[in-house]
Amino acid sequence: MNSKPAIASSKALSAASQANLNRHQGKANVLFCDGHVESPTLKFLYADTSDEALSRWNRDHLPPREKLSP
Repeated sequence: MNSKPAIASSKALSAASQANLNRHQGKANVLFCDGHVESPTLKFLYADTSDEALSRWNRDHLPPREKLSP
């Protein structure tokens, strides 16, 4: 498996960070309070500003658009 995730260029990341991205295929394990685990992409966790991505982190399931930087 030599495919690299399209998160960032290897020039911008340390060798250790790039190795972790490759090992985990650009995903992270997220443990929720109810005990279930998901493996979303790093892009979904940190860069996605869609309503789906934003709303999952709020108790009311509404995207907090007013808290996003312009």
